[in-house]
Amino acid sequence: MYRLSTLLVIACLAGCSPAFINGTPNENSPNFQLPVGSEIQLEQTVEIPAGRDQLYFQNGRTMDWHEVDIYLPHCALQVTSKREAARPVQPDVFVVNDTYTERFFKQVRTPTLIPAIKPAAFGAMPLTAGGDIDSDGGMDYEVVAVIMTLYSDRQPQVTALTCADWGLPQDTVHITVHKIRRALDGFFTITVHP
Repeated sequence: MYRLSTLLVIACLAGCSPAFINGTPNENSPNFQLPVGSEIQLEQTVEIPAGRDQLYFQNGRTMDWHEVDIYLPHCALQVTSKREAARPVQPDVFVVNDTYTERFFKQVRTPTLIPAIKPAAFGAMPLTAGGDIDSDGGMDYEVVAVIMTLYSDRQPQVTALTCADWGLPQDTVHITVHKIRRALDGFFTITVHP
């Protein structure tokens, strides 16, 4: 019970973190999201695997969904459709057209605070999980993520970057621009435009 209380206090304090400090964006705050017009520059060619419509990034590595640690910051670069063959995404500058949060409901019954299994989310995307403790001691998890819609004239098939980080309480975004930078390190450079 102490562990749950400690996590809830930490999460509440993080939620109170201001989006701006003295007029400067606070990239460590979950309340600050990339503004429209910001740029996400892909520095090297990456490959969307065959039969997939997204590629995952975590700790400066590309990976498949089954390799992602959902308890750490992670992102997925999304394209319009799946293809039979792998397809490259070339170095480019993608402009952020919109930034918003979205909730995905996935029920995972577990009697412990941190489940031993990974919940599946949309397109198998691992996302931020929050939870409600049920009267039977189980927990129902709810997934919240930050979605940035992207656009490039050269590669219009690239549509979004979805990022998340696991945390409690539910209904709270835990991913920050700082964590997104860490997840994408070595592949993307982020330029914040007000």
